[in-house]
Amino acid sequence: MLGGSNKEDLLPLSPADISPEYQPDGRTSEEKAREVLHHVLQEGSVQFEWVHRRFDTTEFPVEVSLNRVTVGDRTFIYGNWRDISERKRIEEEIRIFKSLCDNAPDGIAVDRQGRVIYANASLQKMLGYDEEMIGMHVSDFHPEGQEQLLEEVMESVQTTGTWQGILPHKHKDGSTRQFMSSATLIFNEHGKPDAMSAIFRDISDLQRAEQERMDLKEQVIAAQQEALRELSTPLIPLSDHVVLLPLVGSIDTGRAQQVMETLLEGIAEFQADIAILDITGVSVVDTQVAQALLQSAQAVKLLGSQVVLTGIGPTMAQTLIHLGADLSSIRDAQYIAKRYRLCYES
Repeated sequence: MLGGSNKEDLLPLSPADISPEYQPDGRTSEEKAREVLHHVLQEGSVQFEWVHRRFDTTEFPVEVSLNRVTVGDRTFIYGNWRDISERKRIEEEIRIFKSLCDNAPDGIAVDRQGRVIYANASLQKMLGYDEEMIGMHVSDFHPEGQEQLLEEVMESVQTTGTWQGILPHKHKDGSTRQFMSSATLIFNEHGKPDAMSAIFRDISDLQRAEQERMDLKEQVIAAQQEALRELSTPLIPLSDHVVLLPLVGSIDTGRAQQVMETLLEGIAEFQADIAILDITGVSVVDTQVAQALLQSAQAVKLLGSQVVLTGIGPTMAQTLIHLGADLSSIRDAQYIAKRYRLCYES
């Protein structure tokens, strides 16, 4: 154990000679050795932990049992050492991991057969509890209506050994918090499932902030769409009785509806008798566009006004003919110009 080649290497030495200068508690090995020897001579026995030093100067922990033995008129101290390096290593690992769990910012819990056997301070704070969590059933922390989700989680853990996802939990005050959670099986020394551990990160505030961001984004998009709507269908009053609606670009179903709404609202607002619809800038004129324009004209007519369609090219003309459209609701620009004494060329 000490790395000596024979007992003669050891016999001349005192306990302090095969120990480091200081023990883990900060006291010198020589001082503590004298104290221990005095104690065993007085009390008859003592058991304690000690750090010894091998001949190659490496140190290792031992558990020591000392007993006073009397043979005739002579008194001896019988010592028994046991190397506890492995035990200390395991204890150190446990200490480190427990410290990590106890002080982790994420919530950590362990349950066995559905009962909580460990919950760190972060999880207790997240859910509004203290040490009273220990012994509670995991179902106490889940809101009603989550039974199906919990069954899926347990099935995944039992089948694959792990699960990860968003899981709602119930706060002590009754409110529901959202957690990014991961669950893992814990196995015993025989390789059998013994417990389940889970790590929780409260994402309620993050989800709330994300929802606010999405709401703001939708508001911005709606405002942009409204601005584009106004820019894409500008209604221009030319006189007390005439308004102009120039169209540029393509026209789909949504924009056709927008054109009709703009025309009707503009005629009602300006009390116009004539609405000039200029399609010179419309890039594609097909049957759908032509039908939309005719429907707009018919709607305007219901308000007692007239639509003047300008900018008609050959394609538009052919489309209207193929449609067999009723153009009675549309006036030509020259007729309107004469009636209201407007300059046709302008």
